[in-house]
Amino acid sequence: MCHRILVSLATLGLLAGTAATQIEPNSEPSSLGPLGGSAISLVGDPTDADHLLLVRYTEGLFASFDGAATFDAYGAGLPSGVEELIPDPDDAQGLYARAGEGLYHSDDFGATWSQLPIAPIEYFKNLAAAPGGRLLAVEHFDVYLSVDAGATWTAVAAFVPYSGDVFASARFSSDGSRAYLATFDGMLRSDNGGASFSNPD
Repeated sequence: MCHRILVSLATLGLLAGTAATQIEPNSEPSSLGPLGGSAISLVGDPTDADHLLLVRYTEGLFASFDGAATFDAYGAGLPSGVEELIPDPDDAQGLYARAGEGLYHSDDFGATWSQLPIAPIEYFKNLAAAPGGRLLAVEHFDVYLSVDAGATWTAVAAFVPYSGDVFASARFSSDGSRAYLATFDGMLRSDNGGASFSNPD
């Protein structure tokens, strides 16, 4: 009986030690980011450990130059509806951004942005980038490929609207030779860099 009591006390001691590392009741964590809106995308400057870019839902792009101690609104030419930041594999200071019906590119790590010449879509769900300027832009029923960093686009996959399946997201392999499309009903694969897709064997 005494042995069991000692074991129980030891267990309680371990649990108390674990609880001590958690946030105390009625306390609040310190915020390092900008207030307002959920943080939905974050990238760090590969050339400057103190430089971070953060997207807040419906609030737009914010930048920190002091390792996340402070953030300020940032990015000329980018709408507040931006939702995703994607590093440019060909340029350490390059970024792509997905913002609702438009796609954007920056060559100075978010300071300035220009819109890519693709016809406005009701809503872009995902953008994938691979070396050599290959991009896949995904919306609900269509997928578009660019092989020139967004200067021109070609439709490479489509579903009949409201036929029971929709596209969700796209990913390239590290060298861009293979691409994948996630759909509501499964997965499609491309072995030619996104030029065409089929069901994996």
